Amino acid sequence: SLNRINDLIEEGANPVGLSATFQISPNVFFALKESGILHPRDLVGKKVGIKSNSWRERVHGTLEQIGLDPSEIVEVEVDFDAMDLLYDGTVDVWTGFINDEVVAARNQGHDVDLIFPADYAIGDYEGVITQLESNRLRDPALAERFVRASLRGWEYAIQNPEEAAEIMTRWNDQHDLDFYQAAIHELVPLVDTGQVPIGWIDGARWQRELSAQGATPDEAAGHYNLEALLSIPANRSWFATVKQ
Repeated sequence: SLNRINDLIEEGANPVGLSATFQISPNVFFALKESGILHPRDLVGKKVGIKSNSWRERVHGTLEQIGLDPSEIVEVEVDFDAMDLLYDGTVDVWTGFINDEVVAARNQGHDVDLIFPADYAIGDYEGVITQLESNRLRDPALAERFVRASLRGWEYAIQNPEEAAEIMTRWNDQHDLDFYQAAIHELVPLVDTGQVPIGWIDGARWQRELSAQGATPDEAAGHYNLEALLSIPANRSWFATVKQ
């Protein structure tokens, strides 16, 4: 995450983002459909399950983006695995990942509505492949191969979601095939938006989001490198077209 990258910068390291898996963050707030909660303004007076400080910051940031004071909601400290509190009405809103908790809720027969903090400019690039600049310069081909392999895997999963889900059951038997099929279905639009190549890092967005994590203007202006992404012919072609 960009938060970790900023931590490394503060420690004196020189991390470099090579690609970003998620163009849209998979973090969501969700509620049972019968609650009628569809928009951040609907959270006023509602009990929101708070799992950690990072989730609290996302909730607060989303509310502040629409001019609401976070004190207008009721925060309930919850454990990560206590989602029954949503089902029994102890809390009105849960926080989690669209490919995890949301899928679990739906697989248990619950219709839920989602609020994406990303729709309110809350959230960063997720799944950032990062390398220390010293290592990248020592062996740039290694970074290129790693990024290519990662993108090739995502492209295959997007084109063959059912097979990708079956592979997931062999890699991690925590969930069944139906779960992984649903999870991949939810993830694909966040990875492949159709607006930029998979893995793309936009310089202006990167700078804005890294600044929000506390980086100075000079720090935020760097710490990403597109050479590995641009080594892929389709990406070079896309970039050349955009620059015309």
